[in-house]
Amino acid sequence: MVKSSGKLGVALLGLGSYSTTQIAPSFSICKYCELRGIITESHIKESMWKRKYNIPTRNVYTYQDFDEIFENHEIDIVYIATPNASHIDYAVRAAKAKKHVICEKPLAISSGECNRIIAACNQNSVKLSVGYRLCYSPYFSYLKSIIEASKKSSCQIQGEFSFALEGFSNWRYDIAKSGGGALVDLGIYGIYVSNYLFKATPKSVFVNAIEKKEDNDIESAISFELDFGEGKKASYTVSYLNHKNWLSMDLSSGKYSLQNAISTSGQRLYKNGKEIKLMEANQLAAHLDDFASSIINSSPIRIPGEMGLRDSLIIEALYQSFENNRREDLML
Repeated sequence: MVKSSGKLGVALLGLGSYSTTQIAPSFSICKYCELRGIITESHIKESMWKRKYNIPTRNVYTYQDFDEIFENHEIDIVYIATPNASHIDYAVRAAKAKKHVICEKPLAISSGECNRIIAACNQNSVKLSVGYRLCYSPYFSYLKSIIEASKKSSCQIQGEFSFALEGFSNWRYDIAKSGGGALVDLGIYGIYVSNYLFKATPKSVFVNAIEKKEDNDIESAISFELDFGEGKKASYTVSYLNHKNWLSMDLSSGKYSLQNAISTSGQRLYKNGKEIKLMEANQLAAHLDDFASSIINSSPIRIPGEMGLRDSLIIEALYQSFENNRREDLML
């Protein structure tokens, strides 16, 4: 419901570090939506968030009574930021409660679950988006325009995204919660960014190498290739072993290098070693506002749930490539 503020209300489901440090603060500059509710099991977090964001008790839910949000006309959108395997449950429940849905990446841990989420949203006439915030980065928009201007020139993209994940207590090392390892968690950045930059989907994929920790089912590192045809390729290495965050792009017009490539801020772009400075934007706020605007104006969604399904199919093909030790063709 658009209140006197002229904004839609969002309930944030899952109050982990990403919600705390990135999503919630972004609402302060949103034009079309605002944080009005939370869903959490923690009484400590409930108290802190209610006080910090002036959230009334009537807009606070637990994972158990979350379905009662159906009766709450102050909440229009549910933003899901929980471990990957739980996305299917909360997204379907939010849709059945007639709430629009933004789901953090990945949309779900399988293409089948992605289809179920999309179907639930369609059946309940609500909109669905995936947390692909890098599509709202001015730096990636710039790189996309460079590729478009180059027309049929070949283009090679490379990237390395990683962070050190210590110990096995983190939910990312629990395949029942994560649905996969570094590919699902970090490789998906390379997948959706490449699709965005090339305005296409890969024709084939190949896994060069996978590294797994002893006594664990998920990969801690993976190197893979996406071939888009016509001389357009992307290669990435992602892992939980070190700290890397860069992307490079080779065109006939020059070599571009983006540092802090998948960060929410602090991106720095260079062409042949010379920095190109652009006005930085809050990627999350831009996504939130774009989604809210599409609801208010009944306009198409820029990042629809189908993109999450597309990338889930690519991830499944990559795992298949490793199992079969061969290049896997795609027809998406």
